[in-house]
Amino acid sequence: MSSEKRRAQKLRERRERIRREKHERRAQPQVFFARKTMTMSRPRRGRAGAPLLRRAGTARPSKLIGGRKFESVEEANEFIRSAMAGGRLKGVEDLPKEDKEIARDLAYEAMEAYDPIEIERLARRALSHDPECVDALRMLAFVTARSAPDLIAMLRNAIQAGERALGPEFFEENRGHFWSVLEARPYMRARMDLTEALLKAGDTSAAVRDLEALLELNESDNQGVRYTLLPLYLEAGDLDAARKLLAAYPDDYSAVFHWCRALERRLSGDLAGAAKALAEARR
Repeated sequence: MSSEKRRAQKLRERRERIRREKHERRAQPQVFFARKTMTMSRPRRGRAGAPLLRRAGTARPSKLIGGRKFESVEEANEFIRSAMAGGRLKGVEDLPKEDKEIARDLAYEAMEAYDPIEIERLARRALSHDPECVDALRMLAFVTARSAPDLIAMLRNAIQAGERALGPEFFEENRGHFWSVLEARPYMRARMDLTEALLKAGDTSAAVRDLEALLELNESDNQGVRYTLLPLYLEAGDLDAARKLLAAYPDDYSAVFHWCRALERRLSGDLAGAAKALAEARR
């Protein structure tokens, strides 16, 4: 194969990886917090993400899924499609909703709202059905916290609620692939929110610890944790940690990884390697 064809093939592969990666990244809608704009994570949107689970019947698919585990969101969606086609979902839909399910539906509505007053109203309604609904606690934190320490404390409270709900055995059994288990996602969203709040408050070391914990829980990194963590390693001069993270995702063709590879080589004193990586990053 000629060099031109190889270059074209590499470009096509890169575009496909970036396209897939976009499906794995969180959406970040904005709400107002203490007169400043904050970001908060929502359930992922897109063809392969959360909408199918919602369309399948206002959060009832979790009853049908039960204790099943899936390797990917696509696999979970395929299971639900089959259930819908076979009519199995309707029987689940006809069951009366439990308080936790009502709370989850209201929390999803809160995550899709933009008006802080509406978000607070929906979150409080959700918490009246389930006081430990993690997504509702997250949303309430964003619209009622009046300072950075207040927000951090409220998000930690949401995380603790998630830990109690999941239990220590769940952590041991599912460590490494948390995102593929639907009931773990509110907890993962709360952990990610906390890292953002810690960074805004200037507590970088605590944020790094939480980001590392998120990667340990979900190695496939559907939330894009590495794109925040890698620059923080380089900023702190922790080149060993940066190299380890770069090596963990050798096929990552994102702009962040390209430019960070160039910077890592420059900080390591490898000027020839830095020049080569810089040319790749510019391309």
